[in-house]
Amino acid sequence: MKLGSVSDAVLASGGDRVVSGAGLFVLGGFADRVGLAGELSGALAATGERAPTHDRGVLLTHLCLALAGGAEACCDIGHLRAQRELFGSVGSDSTLWRALNGIGEAELDGPWQATAAVRERVWPRGPAAGPLVVDIDSTLVEVHSGNKEGAAPHLRRRISRAGPGSTR
Repeated sequence: MKLGSVSDAVLASGGDRVVSGAGLFVLGGFADRVGLAGELSGALAATGERAPTHDRGVLLTHLCLALAGGAEACCDIGHLRAQRELFGSVGSDSTLWRALNGIGEAELDGPWQATAAVRERVWPRGPAAGPLVVDIDSTLVEVHSGNKEGAAPHLRRRISRAGPGSTR
């Protein structure tokens, strides 16, 4: 069985639909290619009185995606659940809470070992010397609203890479 945190959807430009989770979809695809869900599944055996509907490795990978998207509580996994076309079947917030609550002291070492195994497979693929840099870029989009009182046009808050004292 293939364990994955994203569906087999293909993102393409030029359409008229907006996909709010496109960046998380790409990140989830990367996690799937390096085998994160499978490693986590092997490290965390299902516990409880019934067979789980959602694989724990996939559920924890979905948690990582939700956190990358700004989640602050278990209920925020609902943002992934709302985009089934991208993320497939995502566990509910109560399923996530039960999975996290079921990880005891004895199981805490498993996820660390699983992520270490993934890193050992990924790092050799990078350059032989120096750090491996994954650069995920974004685009500033100008939005004007006449509805906000006192809002100045072209007000953008961004981090400049030019450094202190720059006029950039």
